[in-house]
Amino acid sequence: MAPAAIKKWFLVHKWTSLVSMVFLLMLCVTGLPLIFYHEIDHALGYSIDAPDVADPAQRANIDDIVRDAASRRPDDKVQYLVGNADEPELWFVRMGADINALEASAFYIYDARTGDFLHDYPLGQGVMNIVFRLHYDMFAGIAGTLFLGLMGLVFVASLISGIVLYGPYMRKLRFGDIRRLRSKRIKWLDIHNFTGVVTFVWLFVVALTGVINTLSIPIFGQWQASQLAEMVAAQPERPIDPAAEVSADAALRAVQAVTPGQHLGFMAFPGNHFASPTHFT
Repeated sequence: MAPAAIKKWFLVHKWTSLVSMVFLLMLCVTGLPLIFYHEIDHALGYSIDAPDVADPAQRANIDDIVRDAASRRPDDKVQYLVGNADEPELWFVRMGADINALEASAFYIYDARTGDFLHDYPLGQGVMNIVFRLHYDMFAGIAGTLFLGLMGLVFVASLISGIVLYGPYMRKLRFGDIRRLRSKRIKWLDIHNFTGVVTFVWLFVVALTGVINTLSIPIFGQWQASQLAEMVAAQPERPIDPAAEVSADAALRAVQAVTPGQHLGFMAFPGNHFASPTHFT
């Protein structure tokens, strides 16, 4: 590679690394405890385990759970029913001021076997909430999320430029050589080059998937405007009776009949952004 090209790649690597460094450090520091979010929440008393029951295989009617959740906040709406394959004995019900509210007004935990109310999860409280918001959007909403996505792209440029520079800088050294007897600058450069090339694939995957995650809201908007709109348009128009009770349990059983052995992870209620006025999603 020509010296002029090496210099250009060096400048790209230098400045992309400097620009993204502070935000990468923040994401690493906040990302590590998020791996253990459930365990930390449980230790702090924010989350609970389901009690033992005589018949673990039984399943409560989720319509009863939905009605109980609605009765606890009569002015709010049930937005989502959430399940977790790692905790099949629990249902989580998210409430909102209206069906499309971006902020949850309550997050209830129910026993999926008996239908008993177990816990009102405290929203917006605790150190893990701060850690999550910093990692997700830096308390800046969609602008913060997209900014972190931009920093992810800058980091990808740093990784690619670093790999391009690795060959010319290390062509006279064996792989993994650390020149410990040279100056500290040389030693740290060798350590930087070695750790960078060893972790490149992992860092690249983490950065690229992180960027994709920051685009979840625009991607969701595209899904609404395309696939969801097509699905709704294909259905005949019918008058909507707000007083009519729609059975979430019947919808779940209908899906389970055609997908046996599957576990419900997420159910959006009719009228929600994730559904249509007449469909569960």
